[in-house]
Amino acid sequence: MFNFIKEILLINRLMHPDVQISSHSKVYLNTIVNKFLMFIITCIKEGSNLNKRFKDILGSELYNHTILNCESNSGKWTSISGYINISSKKINDICIKHNVYLDENEIKFLSCAIEYMLSEILELSGNACRDNKKIRLSNDHINIAIRNDNELSDLFGIMDINITAYSKKKRKTSRK
Repeated sequence: MFNFIKEILLINRLMHPDVQISSHSKVYLNTIVNKFLMFIITCIKEGSNLNKRFKDILGSELYNHTILNCESNSGKWTSISGYINISSKKINDICIKHNVYLDENEIKFLSCAIEYMLSEILELSGNACRDNKKIRLSNDHINIAIRNDNELSDLFGIMDINITAYSKKKRKTSRK
């Protein structure tokens, strides 16, 4: 599992500077990014065209938003904040480790797609956090955000990520 927590915190600072993320939620979001990356790498290994497959995986709306928010201006990709927070070198290293070789444009697009997915999740879960009058983002807020968004819930349905497995477990108290 690769560590994207620094990038998650950077994106959260841009989206909701007043909302903190709990340590469990950082791990949960890191797991989401890693599973998304592994899913993309598996699709590439199966021999599918990355650009065409992204449309199928992300759904047309998320794909179009990724294209709009991460435009390629003369070969340089930019994102919501003006630069890509997810390191394309880190994405390239992960792909090479799994024997998947992509060109520079595809890696940057993949970085933008991951960043956009994360920013969408963080924005919606930050709004859910504020609606509940909390200042710390929890796994429940992330699950609410994913369940309430059609595109994200479809994406997680395709990826087979069980979002309910990461919700809070109620502790049983035993009386003696």
